[in-house]
Amino acid sequence: MTQTRSQRWTRLAIAAFMGHAILAFWFVERARLNADEGWYLYAARQISQGLQPYSDFGFFQVPVYPQILAGLLEPGPGSLIAGRWLSLFLMFLAVGFTALGARRLCGNKGAAVALFSVGLHPLLVSTSVLVKPYALTMLLLAGGLFVLAGREQRSLRVSVAFVLLAIAAGTRLSLILLLPPLLWGQRGRSLLPALLGTVLGLLLVVRPMWGVAPDILWDHLIAFHVSDGGTILDRASWGWHAVTVWSLLLVGLVPGHVKERISGLRIGVLLVVLVHLLPAELHIEHLVAVAPAMAFVLVERWSTVGRVGPGWISAGFALAILSMSTSLQFVHVDSHHPTVQQATDLGRWVREHTSPNKFILTQHVEIAVEADRFVPPGFEMGRFGWVDSMSASEATRLHRSTSSHVSEELLGSIGAVIMAPNDFDSYTNTKLSLWAVSHLRTHRQIEAYGQFDERIDVWVPGLEAVILPGDSL
Repeated sequence: MTQTRSQRWTRLAIAAFMGHAILAFWFVERARLNADEGWYLYAARQISQGLQPYSDFGFFQVPVYPQILAGLLEPGPGSLIAGRWLSLFLMFLAVGFTALGARRLCGNKGAAVALFSVGLHPLLVSTSVLVKPYALTMLLLAGGLFVLAGREQRSLRVSVAFVLLAIAAGTRLSLILLLPPLLWGQRGRSLLPALLGTVLGLLLVVRPMWGVAPDILWDHLIAFHVSDGGTILDRASWGWHAVTVWSLLLVGLVPGHVKERISGLRIGVLLVVLVHLLPAELHIEHLVAVAPAMAFVLVERWSTVGRVGPGWISAGFALAILSMSTSLQFVHVDSHHPTVQQATDLGRWVREHTSPNKFILTQHVEIAVEADRFVPPGFEMGRFGWVDSMSASEATRLHRSTSSHVSEELLGSIGAVIMAPNDFDSYTNTKLSLWAVSHLRTHRQIEAYGQFDERIDVWVPGLEAVILPGDSL
């Protein structure tokens, strides 16, 4: 009977992973274009050119993901879809390590629970296949916890685990709160190897930050995210969505006696979840980054349950259905035209009609990447880098863009203008439109483009104005 029950959990795990793979392949092509994908790719492109975030260009996240992205693909034409396939591969590895680690904690039952709660979650899968750091973060986190979940806590294994966990914090800053509770859990003979691994991992993370002024780092990594603080109502709404969308995984945080294999993990997960209430812009998908750790905590609680009867299984399925169904409102897929292909096609057209020697003035950075063109300094973060009230000198030092920068760039270094009606401020938008009409000869308008189905206008030179000495079509 025991063997039969084990086989059932194994079959459930296999079925869950197959369902995970089907969801993932579908979302790669159908997940709606996300503006963040453009500036992650552009940051990787800048790094591949020998530049560094914070010191040479603006980047409002920790630096590990674009550095790895720059090493694994060529950020340029076609990199948007290539980056998604890379994310899919990393996500498969992450979910696999999550299942293997859960199996170490609770056998085949644990693997099945982890795969069912993580691998089949629509919001997690649709978010992780984007060209964003979630898949890499989950892989590093799941890999570190997989090592820690082993029965033999040798010094080298502990050090390797904490190197991975520290680098995971270098892809998603909120995960830094996992480290203190986990280090405290290693107190004893494993504490020194854990500390050494943490220090080594963090040194690798902060290398691009060396020599950068502290106020620039504060602006990019902290102040940008908590600038206006949001409201209490926003936090209450986010908390409600967190409880419903992640209900199954959050069961592991319910108070009660649990024998932890990975000591301190529950407290660490709770801290990471709560810190996501701080940013001004609250997004429920941010918890995707900590999903492997939530799955480990859930499996540890599950392992304290004795015989798993129909009541427990029914409750688990009910929570899973609640999580999946309530998450669908945050899952964004293409309703008509494929938005990734739209960006790729437009990028190709812009590349054919512009000179590589001039900037593209736009906040839609993914088009510049697909066109193999550069945006002016300060525009690397698209809409996120635009500020209305800041002096030109301060904006330049912080790698931001302002209306004064637009005035300077219009003096002759702009080869194309691409913008939506809500880009920039109304004065700058009108000024740019008038300038583009008088200086650029070809105008193309797309009625429903990208993440927000917004109209964008594209102005490029006439073909005869594009060909310059040394250029090639």
